[in-house]
Amino acid sequence: MKNDKAELVGHPDPDGGFAITKQKMAALRDFISMAIKGGYAPKGTTESSGVCAIVYGLELGLNPLQALQSVSVINGRPAMFGDAPLALCLKSGLMEGSPQESMEGEGDNLAAICTVKRVNSMPATTRFSVGMAKKAKLWGKPGPWTQYPARMLQVRARAMALRDQFADVLSGIHIGEEARDIPNGIGNGRQAKKVELPIADVITAPEPEPTEVQGSPEPEPEPTPEAEVVVETISKEPADQVQNLIAACNDAGVDVSELDGLPFDSFADDDLTRIATSLAAKLAAN
Repeated sequence: MKNDKAELVGHPDPDGGFAITKQKMAALRDFISMAIKGGYAPKGTTESSGVCAIVYGLELGLNPLQALQSVSVINGRPAMFGDAPLALCLKSGLMEGSPQESMEGEGDNLAAICTVKRVNSMPATTRFSVGMAKKAKLWGKPGPWTQYPARMLQVRARAMALRDQFADVLSGIHIGEEARDIPNGIGNGRQAKKVELPIADVITAPEPEPTEVQGSPEPEPEPTPEAEVVVETISKEPADQVQNLIAACNDAGVDVSELDGLPFDSFADDDLTRIATSLAAKLAAN
């Protein structure tokens, strides 16, 4: 049994991280299969997404089940949810005490404040206010920002403090509550490249030979159909596919406000497929 656990968790390789062998990969797949059947994996977890979540979690210091519950991919970005980032920083031994969190101010100046102290460093304080949330177009946004606004301010302030002071512990992973608010395609090289291709073609095209006629307009590039871009870049996971399609509809000016804030992670795959099909049709008709 001890050897089986070692094969699942893996051992650090000489360069750091975890060396993945065929034996470890087979053990991970078996574990994911059991976790899905036993109801210990989030709804919609597949063998591939589960293995990637666990391997990523192992790199950060999470146990397999912790990683399976805490690590997800949002718009192509690995992200960690809930109190898992704080737990990692506390577990690292690099944080003195616990974060000191409070709320102060009124109106747009109402802010969540988080102070953390790294070993052998001065305390660092970050704040996230209602005014900052409004500027980022988050305040009043359907979903958690409407249901739990104070908690979302707290999460933002804490996320900034942890990422600023413990970047080595978190290894650049996004905080889930932040990643959900990042517009789809920003920060993701593959998706951004798809959207920017027509502009890139204009920028990198060779300059035309000078002619006697000055000021003649350059031909405009052929536009890339938006529906085609969406189909090529959306995730294969039903819930992620719906989220990506909603983001694409918002970018294209298609009204899908009736879907804002719905818990797609709890929807059945058949329902998600019908929603995705409807959204794709709206995009194509736009």
